[in-house]
Amino acid sequence: MVRDVDVPLPPIEEQIRIADILDKADEIKKNCAKTSEIRDEIIRSTFLDIFGDLNINPKGWKLVLLNDLVDKLGDGIHGTPVYDENGDYFFINGTNLRDKKIKILENTKRVNELEYLKHKKDLNASTMFVSINGTVGNVAYYNGEPVMLGKSVCYFNVKESEVSKTYLYYLIKNNYFTNYARGNSTGSTIRNLSLKAMRNFPIPLPPINIQNEFEILIQNISEMGINLSIQNTELLSESITQSLIG
Repeated sequence: MVRDVDVPLPPIEEQIRIADILDKADEIKKNCAKTSEIRDEIIRSTFLDIFGDLNINPKGWKLVLLNDLVDKLGDGIHGTPVYDENGDYFFINGTNLRDKKIKILENTKRVNELEYLKHKKDLNASTMFVSINGTVGNVAYYNGEPVMLGKSVCYFNVKESEVSKTYLYYLIKNNYFTNYARGNSTGSTIRNLSLKAMRNFPIPLPPINIQNEFEILIQNISEMGINLSIQNTELLSESITQSLIG
């Protein structure tokens, strides 16, 4: 069957031209990746400059338990819900938390409204999610998505007058949280961080105005990265156009 497949075969000159297009596209994609890496490194450096190495807390920020900085803290259903492939709500776990967002995967199950209402949590615009089972430390914000939580998702509603969600996000992505989770999780193959450990997580707490200044810096850095990506995309379009017109 493979031998009998007809393969479109343009002239060798056209093949070379197509290869040139793909090479240019690949180079620009690499530049986009580098832009993302540079942005992330700038953010890490900015966090360190402003707040110091939180593992040693050289700036002497007071420590406040996460439980005292949130209105609610809990996790999702401990068990398997009744799935409904036509349901309007997605049943998510820690693997669905990606880069501040909830990512719906191909294998993400659905539930109907009745099942959702049975296990509904008090989520709002101040809610953050952290994965606490398996891959510990994935973080996302809640933006009104129709979701039902599994047990590997810890949720908490942030008191934003006391702590910035942006500061908390980068604090949890910092090795400070990684080290805490490593020392307080259970399980040899699948790691599990309990709700008690999450409640007792000590947060180095700078004044809210410093946290807010950091948030503004992060917004500016992110916008810079977006602009660079747009420039790379435009360059890609120009390269393809030029190659096609010869």
